[in-house]
Amino acid sequence: MAVIKKKTQVIKILGYTPPALSPPPPPSPSASPPGSSKPQVDHSKKILLFINPNSGSGRAVQTYRKQVSTLLGEAEVSHEVLVTERASHATDVVRTLDLTKYAGLVILSGDGLLFEVYNGLLARPDWEEAIQFPIGIIPGGSGNGLARSLAHWLRCVFT
Repeated sequence: MAVIKKKTQVIKILGYTPPALSPPPPPSPSASPPGSSKPQVDHSKKILLFINPNSGSGRAVQTYRKQVSTLLGEAEVSHEVLVTERASHATDVVRTLDLTKYAGLVILSGDGLLFEVYNGLLARPDWEEAIQFPIGIIPGGSGNGLARSLAHWLRCVFT
C-alpha cells in the first residue's frame, strides 16, 4: 500500500492535473478586492433561489426572509424562490429546468443542496453547456465547509 505524502500525488492518482496547484497570488495593491466589482446581471431575467428549509438548524428560510430578500430587493434583482421538499428535489428540478428563463441559480443552504444542483446540471442532455451556468452560494448550513474553503482559497474573510 502506497503512502501518499503530497497533495499533487493524490491529484495525479485521480487523473487530473490542474494548471496550478497553488492558491492564486495575492492581489496587487491597485486591484479591486474580491466582490467589489459590479457583476453584469441580465435584469430581464430572474435568479432562481433554492432554499433547503432544513439547513442551518432549520433557519435557512428565516435567513432568506430577514436578510437575502431585502438585499435582493435593494439591488433590484428579481428572483423566484424554490423551497426544496425532499432529498434530490433540486436535482430533479434542475435536470429539466429551462435555463434560458434565468440569469443564474443561487443556493441558500449547506453544501448538500449545492451538490444536488450540480448533479442536476450534469444529468442534463446539454450538460456541457449547462455546467457553465452561473451558480451562487449563500452559506446557510451549520458548518458551511465549502464556503469556508472557497473563502480561504481566495484569501477572503469568512464570518
